[in-house]
Amino acid sequence: MNSKDELVVFLKEQIKIENKIVESLNSALTDIGNPTVKGVLGAPVRNIVR
Repeated sequence: MNSKDELVVFLKEQIKIENKIVESLNSALTDIGNPTVKGVLGAPVRNIVR
């Protein structure tokens, strides 16, 4: 496996991890009652590529 292949594998794994973080944050947002906090935390999450 060359370094380009290793980089591709690393990036694919990184995307999986980041998607898990996004899913976790999105599920936590449903429990937040404060709309201001929800808006601040939710804004960047919607912009992450899935």
